[in-house]
Amino acid sequence: MLSLAGKVVAYAEKSKTIQTAGLLKSNILLDGVVLEEVDSYVYLDQEVNMRHDPQPGISRRRAAGLRKFYSIINVLKGTTRSNRTYLFNTAVLKAMTYGSET
Repeated sequence: MLSLAGKVVAYAEKSKTIQTAGLLKSNILLDGVVLEEVDSYVYLDQEVNMRHDPQPGISRRRAAGLRKFYSIINVLKGTTRSNRTYLFNTAVLKAMTYGSET
């Protein structure tokens, strides 16, 4: 029973709430723990916000692509154009499009 109670508290500490604009703000309790309220969060690699603004998600994907590009830049410098194209398409583009809708 004690381990089950610990799991509920752990879920309560990780849980967050998001509320629609214009509604009366109120605290939500889960087993006596106040859930944190946020403006946006990432769920299944998609940023969720109440403004329905795609820009933060686009920025995150672009940053992921740049991180991947800079991690393989030394390899790209010493290869042929066809190999650079292949590496870019298989590494950088995959990092940028991971989790995006098709």
